[in-house]
Amino acid sequence: LLMKVINNPRRGLAGFGMVIVFIFILNKITPTSFITQEDQGYFTVEQEMPECSTVDRTRKVTDKAIAYIDPHKAVEYVQNVTGSSPRVGTNQGRTTLTVILKSWKERDMGVDEVMRDVQKEFKDYPEIRTFVSRPPVIPGLGSAGGVEMKLQARSDAKWEDLVAATDTFMYYANKSGIISNVSSSLQPEIPQLYFDVD
Repeated sequence: LLMKVINNPRRGLAGFGMVIVFIFILNKITPTSFITQEDQGYFTVEQEMPECSTVDRTRKVTDKAIAYIDPHKAVEYVQNVTGSSPRVGTNQGRTTLTVILKSWKERDMGVDEVMRDVQKEFKDYPEIRTFVSRPPVIPGLGSAGGVEMKLQARSDAKWEDLVAATDTFMYYANKSGIISNVSSSLQPEIPQLYFDVD
């Protein structure tokens, strides 16, 4: 190309300009992430009830959620595991729903659109926190995989200090805009009873 510019400046510059335009267009349409997101035909919904919620109370909310998701025009069926969550493990107040979508030929919506519909519905559920995520393209990487960190109470720090530090960290992490769906396995709200047995 450089030789064309030198030998025939008009034709060479025109070709050079075409290459620049092509690179610009290619840069705009090529996905910019290291691993591009794919519609794998399903996503997960994790529901978190208040601590010490009974499994019966959790099932009522879960059934209400399934009653909304299952008839959705893009959904094939919903798998439900009440009492378990990948974030905090086994707990009566947790539910994991795996939403299986119809074949790509049978739906005109992508997985992101369906997830947005589901998230809008859960804004009307004041009793739960909801985490909607799609599976990573490579297991362990992606928005569902995330990053794990541990906070440690040092020297004279008390339980209340650790709880306050965790709440503060989660507040600012969620506000940062860089990461989302920050959660903690710390469960300070669990009610406790003290029995002084005579």
